[in-house]
Amino acid sequence: MAPPMANLDLNLLVQTVSKWQITILQVVPTVLRELLEQPDFGNCESLRRVFCGGEVLSGELRNEFFAQMSAELINLYGPTEATIDITSSRCHADSSATATSIGRPIDNAQVFLLDTHLEPVPIGVSGELYVGGLPLARGYHHRPDVTADRFIPNPLAVVPGERLYRTGDIACYLEDGTLKFEGRVDQQAKVRGYRIELEEIEAVLQRQEEVISAVAVVSDDQSERQIVAYLKLRTPNTSEQVREALYAQLPAYMVPSIFIAMESLPMLPNGKIDRRSLPSAHEVQKPFHYEEPRTEVEYAIASIWRETLGMEKVGRNDNFFQLGGHSLLLFRVHSQLKLLFERDLSMVDMFRYPTVQSLAEHLAGQDTPQFSGASETSEKRKQRRLRLQLQLKRRRAAINLKQ
Repeated sequence: MAPPMANLDLNLLVQTVSKWQITILQVVPTVLRELLEQPDFGNCESLRRVFCGGEVLSGELRNEFFAQMSAELINLYGPTEATIDITSSRCHADSSATATSIGRPIDNAQVFLLDTHLEPVPIGVSGELYVGGLPLARGYHHRPDVTADRFIPNPLAVVPGERLYRTGDIACYLEDGTLKFEGRVDQQAKVRGYRIELEEIEAVLQRQEEVISAVAVVSDDQSERQIVAYLKLRTPNTSEQVREALYAQLPAYMVPSIFIAMESLPMLPNGKIDRRSLPSAHEVQKPFHYEEPRTEVEYAIASIWRETLGMEKVGRNDNFFQLGGHSLLLFRVHSQLKLLFERDLSMVDMFRYPTVQSLAEHLAGQDTPQFSGASETSEKRKQRRLRLQLQLKRRRAAINLKQ
């Protein structure tokens, strides 16, 4: 029922649910968190069930959902190799629990927790999660080597020929027999609902002419998980070239949000990169040379970016993604800019014009009045920012009044 691009415009998604009285909605936890911040989502009383999967559903997010919504919340788990979902759990508000159970297997599916000897583990003991049954895929297309490695004969099979898929996920049985997800055994990760193979990103990075060595990790320094690339470059200040090359070779969700250039990457005695010794991305990330916004439009964009990213200041040459932004944060920026400027601004434009200056020129054209930031007093700049904030508040109030 959702129109094109609704997945990139949460305000449009909420409007669709309300307009058509949608009863079933399925989203990843990251999107659910953003939806709960939409002022009208709590009024979507037609929703009966919300399904959540693709990432870990935290207890905090689960309880926030029940504080706003009256619908059922179903937590789903499953790899693509098991036709997406293989377990489910009906959630309940529980202030004492920090994690949400992934539940029990769906009909015609099997789940086993096995140790390194492929023996079942008891309740409360962690094991690797293996799945089987009718939902299981046949294997990987034209990849017999990978298929043989991941799809193994079922050591507990009742019927000869049954197979299990080794997920690489760690879980344990709770006292009530449900499953609790505990993490990964390898470098695979999920970011905003997408399964990310960090080794694949690293392989593409290593093929770039400017890159000597590289490592990709998932950073949890902020509320949103982000992919961070640490690079040793042949030529300084070429990180942006590497980023542009990756957009041509990888899906957008696999391109790192943050690129950190280092003189050398920490190494272990065996010659491998010491991932644990990598500095925090947000500690070593250096701000770009700050240049004051020059136009009303640039000030408006910079003000919205600063609020969204939680930064003290944003300059006209700053790049939204290089400042740590990602597509979901871009939702907020997109809706506020449309509200303020009343322009037909698409999400594609937001990706195409990632700097304050380029986006301002796209919005305002060449007729934007220029002024010298240096010639203005701090008081005038303050008044200018306050005027823009007031315009934004008035625009929001007008839209709410119409609704």
